[in-house]
Amino acid sequence: MDAWLHYGVPNAGTADEIIAWARANSFEVRHSEGSRRVDVGITVRDPEDLHLCLAWRGDPVSWLASAEHLAEPSNALLSLETWNGPILLQMANDAAARALLAWLNVGGLAAEVEEVRIRADGDAVSAPGLDDVRSNAEEAARGACDAADTASRLVEQLLLIRTNPAEAAAVSEDAASAMRAYERVQRAAYAAERASRDLAQLAFGVSAHVESNDRVERLDRAAVAVLQPPPGQRGGRDLLSDGLRLRARHRPELVTELAGIVCRVLVDRVARVVLTTPSGTVEMWVDRRDSLRVTSDPPAFGGEAERAWASPVMAIEPAKFIAGVLFNTYGLDELEGLGATVTPRNGVAGAEVD
Repeated sequence: MDAWLHYGVPNAGTADEIIAWARANSFEVRHSEGSRRVDVGITVRDPEDLHLCLAWRGDPVSWLASAEHLAEPSNALLSLETWNGPILLQMANDAAARALLAWLNVGGLAAEVEEVRIRADGDAVSAPGLDDVRSNAEEAARGACDAADTASRLVEQLLLIRTNPAEAAAVSEDAASAMRAYERVQRAAYAAERASRDLAQLAFGVSAHVESNDRVERLDRAAVAVLQPPPGQRGGRDLLSDGLRLRARHRPELVTELAGIVCRVLVDRVARVVLTTPSGTVEMWVDRRDSLRVTSDPPAFGGEAERAWASPVMAIEPAKFIAGVLFNTYGLDELEGLGATVTPRNGVAGAEVD
C-alpha cells in the first residue's frame, strides 16, 4: 500500500458499509469514530486496486465529487501528493482509452451490420438508430479525449504549484477543476460503452432477419463479446442497468428492435422487459429453463395470457409475434404511443429507462 483514497460519507451507516466492503477486498482502512471520512489504502501501481475502488457501489465518481478533503488548500496539497496528481491522470487516460475502444467496437460492429443487413435479393434489413449510435460513439470518444487532455494540463499545473508554497491557495480550485475534467472523461467513457452495447443489441436484431452463415455467426459472437466482455475487461452492463432506448419509426424497424431486445434478454437473463400501449401490456423474460416467456394483459393470444419459446429461441419468431400483438390486437398505430420499461426478472423493482 502506498496511497490513500479518501471517501466522503454522509453518515455512520455508509461509513460502516464502506469499511466492510474494503476489508472484504483486503484493503487497509483508516477511520475515526464519528468521522465523515473513510480512507482506503491502495497500491498506486496496481490498476486493479484503482478500478475496484472506482467501481465502488457502481458509481465511479460520486465520492470524488464530495471529497471533503479538497475544501482547504493544505489538505488539497496533502491529497495531491498521494492521489490528485499522477493517479488522477492515470485514471483519466484509462477512461479515455475505454471510450476509444468502445468507439472502435462501434465502428467494427456498424461495418459488419451494414454488410449483413443486405439480403441476397438486394433488399436491406431495417437498422433503426444505426447512424445515431455511430454519432453518439464518435461524440463520446472525442469528448473523452478532450477532457483527458484538460485533466493532464491541470495536473501539470498542480505539480508545478505544489513546488511553490506561495501559490498554494490556487491548489484547491485547480484540483476541483481536474476532478471535474476526470468526471467528464468517465461520463464520456460510459456513453461510448453504452453506444457499443446499443449497437450490439441492434446487431442481434439485424442478424435475426437473415440466413445464418459464418459472417452472421461472427457478428453474433462479437455482439455477445461487447455485452459480456471476457474476464478482466470492462464495458459490460446488463439491460437492467442500461434500460431501453427505442428508435423504431415504423413496424419493420420495430420488429428489428424487438428481435434485438429478445436476444439481449436471452444473453443477460436478469431483466424483464415491459412494453405498454394505451390498450394493453406485453412482458418478456427468460425463465429458469431458458425458455422465453411472453405475457399479455389483457390476454391477447387467442384468449391465452402467456406464450413460451423453448431454447434455442429463434429471436425473429417472438419479435414478429409481439409486433403483431402490439399492432393488430392492441391497435397500436403510432410508435409514439409505445412505452418500454425494464425491471428485474422477478419484477420486484423498476429501473430507470431512457
